[in-house]
Amino acid sequence: MDIATFLETAKGGINLAQGLALVRYAADVDAGDIVEIGSFKGKSAVALGHGIRMAGRSGITRLFCIDPHAPFVGQMGGKFGPVDRRDFYVNMIETGVFEEAALINLPARDVALAWTRPIGFLFIDGDHRYPMVRDDFFRWLPHVLDGGVVALDDSTLPQLGPTRLVAELAEAGFLPIERVDKITVFRKTPSMPQQPAAPTWRSVLVVAERNVLAGGLLRFARLHKALHSFGITFSFAFDSLDGPWHPPHCEVLAMDTALSRQWDATIVPGAGFSDDFLASLDRFHTPYCGTRVQAVLNDRSLIDRFLRVNKRFAPHSVIFNTRDWVPGSYAQFQGDRFAVVEGAVDCVHFAPAVAPTHPKPPGFVVGLQSKNLNALDALAALLPDTVRFQVMRGDRPSSLSSTLAELEQAGRLVFLGNIDEIDLPAFNHGCDCILHLEEKAGWANLVAEAMASGIPVVCSAAGTAAIAEHAVTALVVDPSNPEDVASAIRAVQDDNVSASTRARAARARVAGFGWQDYGMRFLAAARDDGRKHYLHAPEHGLWGKWPKVSRLEGLEPLLPFADNADVLDLGCAEGIIAEKLLAAGARCVHGFDLDGGRVTTARHICAEAGAAAVFRADSVTPWPAFVARNAELLYPRYDIVLYLALHQHLAAGLRDEVLDGLLTLVRRALAIRMPDALFVDQKIDARLAAAGLSELATGGSAVGGAGRLRVYIRPGTT
Repeated sequence: MDIATFLETAKGGINLAQGLALVRYAADVDAGDIVEIGSFKGKSAVALGHGIRMAGRSGITRLFCIDPHAPFVGQMGGKFGPVDRRDFYVNMIETGVFEEAALINLPARDVALAWTRPIGFLFIDGDHRYPMVRDDFFRWLPHVLDGGVVALDDSTLPQLGPTRLVAELAEAGFLPIERVDKITVFRKTPSMPQQPAAPTWRSVLVVAERNVLAGGLLRFARLHKALHSFGITFSFAFDSLDGPWHPPHCEVLAMDTALSRQWDATIVPGAGFSDDFLASLDRFHTPYCGTRVQAVLNDRSLIDRFLRVNKRFAPHSVIFNTRDWVPGSYAQFQGDRFAVVEGAVDCVHFAPAVAPTHPKPPGFVVGLQSKNLNALDALAALLPDTVRFQVMRGDRPSSLSSTLAELEQAGRLVFLGNIDEIDLPAFNHGCDCILHLEEKAGWANLVAEAMASGIPVVCSAAGTAAIAEHAVTALVVDPSNPEDVASAIRAVQDDNVSASTRARAARARVAGFGWQDYGMRFLAAARDDGRKHYLHAPEHGLWGKWPKVSRLEGLEPLLPFADNADVLDLGCAEGIIAEKLLAAGARCVHGFDLDGGRVTTARHICAEAGAAAVFRADSVTPWPAFVARNAELLYPRYDIVLYLALHQHLAAGLRDEVLDGLLTLVRRALAIRMPDALFVDQKIDARLAAAGLSELATGGSAVGGAGRLRVYIRPGTT
């Protein structure tokens, strides 16, 4: 098919120039689908499908054409209807684009409600009335990848909705990257105004070994309660159903039954399971289980257990519930994306408008969990006799130390056992202070619930970092120092005014951690966007395991060469280094990476550079074929060539020709990163010297085993 002839002769809403622009943008989609809203007779769909073919991505990039083909009179008087569907099919058959295109015969508004796939290019050419085009834009934009492209047709005539919307976006600071006649093209950024993405999951399965009460399971039962009204259900499946815990209003299934059904996502909460259960986690490696999510519900002290879950479960997403897990600390974990989503509390439940119905025991009452019981041995002697202790969660131990036995006999120590959730507010309101002395913990439900109840808190930093600020919302203590703990409890007892002030501040702080908000953040963080994330830089939409700074380590000696430089970046990754060099004055960057998702991200991060930054998804092997495919772009020489963490990933028989080829392109400086052992074994230093390059600097920390960054320059280069 000659695409130019087709675009000049076929009936439709675009001309030759606009059609060729659609071909070009479709060919540039390296991650996500292409979605067209408003297909009419299929002329633009043919252009988009041709772009997919031209890029060699048939069967990889999918094209979805959304048009109800219902009787309709457009804003300019055009008449549309079912006959256009006939012509659409004819064009698909005659051009063969039916192999790339799928028609969805529904209004775009309806389709958006069920859409779950990431989009690389969104072309909006539907109902041109302002309310409708604005609705299409904001309903679909959340599905477009950061760095993806959104184009609006018919955006130049003053009376049309697309023109008004484009003007509003420009007024807000979001300028188009190109205009082709009446088509206006934007590159999506995270800061673009948009509606929050609708949850893409409806059925979520939580799996565990046995139905016993545990914080990790209780968390998702609470999520079910918070999100059920939004059509999102959490079901539970256990290998053994003989335990005592039966989450109210939740579906509880035998594991075999659960595995015979289809789920949008499957979650493994925590790691407190037997070796046999951990060894069986690979049974969830099936499409029926949807997106696999590992919920890490404790701090780094249990990393060995969590790594065992990670290895067998092979999650797509890993969600931590405490900020103790900082980027770089979970480098051993495997997954496509990582995030910290801390816990939640039901503020309404724990702070009822009516006074507590249970009278508070006499004296000054300290509430705590049974796992902190041993701390009372040392604390009791440091506190007045008026201090009493109420212990929840766990039965009374069969034997007590002499100190604890005396406290119990004196009525100063009471064991309440497990308390139903409905009665937890009464427990809190029956206390003058809540005590949390964990040295290792995930999200501290006890502390959050006490704060929501307006009860003063004395706590350690473990599991409370998000809500406990010393002397502001709580008294934060060293749990291993009894004198420090006792002093804090006495401060609450002796200074009710300050304690009440902290409690009010704490309730305001914890109000931002509601269950609905937590659920939406959890679902958004765990959502599979089709990309494998490496760096952690949420400001760029990156949710990997390595901090952003790790990509830039050792780069400083290269920056003086960047001013007015042409840069070739082989293995451009997410464009972080390209962005740095452009900021240092580089004239242009040509970047290549095999991962289309990273290329899309690089385009987004370097979007402000416009045509000065060109990124393509391509393989550098074999080198002659790479050069031939990109001949119209590549320069004969570049001031700076980047060859970072790529050499070790190439087939051994193809490495030499790539290195030899790129060395001919270096005008001034080369930055190279590979494992030290490979650098020595391949005698890279001698090969660079033979090419006329001398070492300027070596730096960085070889993060992730990629090796240190070495900078080489040609003698006499300044």
